[in-house]
Amino acid sequence: MTNETVNTVLPDSVDQVFTGLNHLHSMSAEVLIFIVCVAFGFGLRKWTKLSLRTTAAAVVAAGAVLNVVMAEGKSMATMSFRIWAMRSLLIGVIIGVVAFLADTVIVSRIKGWVTGSVSLGKNGNGTPPEPPPTTPLQPPK
Repeated sequence: MTNETVNTVLPDSVDQVFTGLNHLHSMSAEVLIFIVCVAFGFGLRKWTKLSLRTTAAAVVAAGAVLNVVMAEGKSMATMSFRIWAMRSLLIGVIIGVVAFLADTVIVSRIKGWVTGSVSLGKNGNGTPPEPPPTTPLQPPK
């Protein structure tokens, strides 16, 4: 690789990274919390042996806490702190629940399609499976 090649490739790559970072900066706090909660839930399920209920509780709690921390304080001028904090907490709980559902349903389905474990139908070709053959019961002798 020559210096000219490095100079033409590197700035494009750096520009793409900064464009992505600027895109993240332009997102609302709720969208960022949702993305973090989905990633957090996926990480908990992938790298720990926690039950699904514990993972759900952790994702919902993370959404609630993150929303209280990241919520804009503009509305605090028109309402009391107690109402603002409770409103932010409840919105964070809703974001956490939606993120957990998205993690379990959408991410698991995408992961299944990537690994090939999701089938098109019940038996893999879009048609329901054949019922198992029935064996008649023999009366006791």
